[in-house]
Amino acid sequence: MAFFTIIIPLFNKEKFIRNTLESVLKQDYKDFEILVIDDCSTDRSLDKVGEFINDNPQLNISIIKNPVNKGVSFSRNVGIDKAIGDYLLFLDADDELISQNVLKKSNEAIIDFNVKYLMLKREYYHGKVKPNFNLKRKHIEEIANNLYKIKDKSYAATKGKMPFGGSASTIICKDIIGSHRFDTTLRHYEDWLFFIKLFLGNDCYYLDESAVYIHKDENSVTNNLEENYIYNKPKLIDELTSNKVEIKIRKYVFWLWITTVLMNTSSENKIEVLRRNYFKDMKENFTLNKYSIYSIFRIILNK
Repeated sequence: MAFFTIIIPLFNKEKFIRNTLESVLKQDYKDFEILVIDDCSTDRSLDKVGEFINDNPQLNISIIKNPVNKGVSFSRNVGIDKAIGDYLLFLDADDELISQNVLKKSNEAIIDFNVKYLMLKREYYHGKVKPNFNLKRKHIEEIANNLYKIKDKSYAATKGKMPFGGSASTIICKDIIGSHRFDTTLRHYEDWLFFIKLFLGNDCYYLDESAVYIHKDENSVTNNLEENYIYNKPKLIDELTSNKVEIKIRKYVFWLWITTVLMNTSSENKIEVLRRNYFKDMKENFTLNKYSIYSIFRIILNK
């Protein structure tokens, strides 16, 4: 039987955190602990958590307070260090588990197939679902009802719309994490760097049942790109170099990043800076996909 640690970084999510915790409470499988890592919230987030704890004294839930605001990566690392579970699930404080069977189904996969890295299906506020492996089932192998083993990692990462983000994208065995941690010096794609390294180094499985709902919080870091974001190529891109699978994923991530930058700016000067600073990278990572085509046309037209 697996024991799960659910790690919830918390910073100013008073509108969402109660629903997030309620969604965990509804799980049929009860062998879990919840670690809420508060990053010096200035709203009533901690009050909401305290009220939930008082209402549910039977739950194994702890609040850990960062001494100063350190960011989500630091909070996740604290959760890893403090976890007593042998399997970890990172859940953002504004998202919700939408299936009562997530932990139960995950435990079954762990027991039956010794799964160490289990990807989960996420539903988004805009209606999209990730991952999406419906295009070519030959790249994955069904080994049980709605449970698949990934046979082609490059396909899964580049064509399957796999989310490597931090919130409920994956259930991971703590043993395979070892000393690996989120890079606290990074503000963007730090979760991708953390998850992709584990994804590439282990057998990976996918549970084809909707597990989590991803809300949109206009105040989140993801939705507020800093001005200097255009100058900061994700560290992940320079680290995916050792084999054909990594290089294919690197090209995908590079053009996804360029597209994200372009979709968040209309400044001709910034587009020119992007072209000038990363022209060499564009040549090295050239490939044809919807992100590269969009980006190349935007850069050529400079608008």
